[in-house]
Amino acid sequence: MQKDKNGRGGNRRNDRQGGRDKVIPLDDSKMGDLLEKSFKTYLQEWEEKEDEGEYGEEEEKRRPKKDPEPDYSLYKRLFSDNGKKTDKILYQLITRLFFDTEESKLKHYLPDYLILLF
Repeated sequence: MQKDKNGRGGNRRNDRQGGRDKVIPLDDSKMGDLLEKSFKTYLQEWEEKEDEGEYGEEEEKRRPKKDPEPDYSLYKRLFSDNGKKTDKILYQLITRLFFDTEESKLKHYLPDYLILLF
């Protein structure tokens, strides 16, 4: 165990800035922009994969079968660096998408996207 300057056992977690990591402020509008961009990138990757469509059997076997995934690093940053709660993130995501995305695409892609995230 490490000792602090007084010779007592120190707790590293509590030694950092009063026990909490510094939270970087991020307004809801900027967060909404980032979330919308992330979902639209995911949507575009799925559409490109579906458009590739029909290949010969040999070529299909050689192609990787990995499905597109959300940008997990964005959500991790929002939780850890910006101190955002899940309900606030989800609210911003859904609010942005319902105003700016086609309903048919939302019905098809949003459920799987949310399952992957939460």
